[in-house]
Amino acid sequence: MASLLSSTEKSTLTGILGDHFDTFKEDIVVYQKPIKLATDINIDFLYGYGPVSNPTNYSYTQVSGVFSALINRGGAPKDDAHLAGPNIQLPEDEVTIKVEQATRDYLKQAQIERVDVGAKSYNVHSTDKEVNFLTKTYYVFNLKETE
Repeated sequence: MASLLSSTEKSTLTGILGDHFDTFKEDIVVYQKPIKLATDINIDFLYGYGPVSNPTNYSYTQVSGVFSALINRGGAPKDDAHLAGPNIQLPEDEVTIKVEQATRDYLKQAQIERVDVGAKSYNVHSTDKEVNFLTKTYYVFNLKETE
């Protein structure tokens, strides 16, 4: 079946969408569950002298990554007169992020502890929703602010 758009036009439109993403993207920091590392294992501790006789023999290493995302912040708009689209509002403590494939894979592969957007921390509150535009694919996640 014939397409309404040529491959050149599809390439141009997906390039414009990519430029939009690159222009308005913000950095987010995704923190995974820390890795527990055993250090200086001491098997010569004394039983019966309380837990202090055996010092802590492990440490935690934080695992995180910095990624780019389009952020849609919640809350009521300040001026309804300038809204061009439908009046869809998120609760004050929620945001949505639109990410590319690599970020989606990172969010899906591990146990995510939190996602930092600006100065606020959020928990992943949904599974990913795929958003397709011609040959370009993005993924949307809902995040809920931590208390």
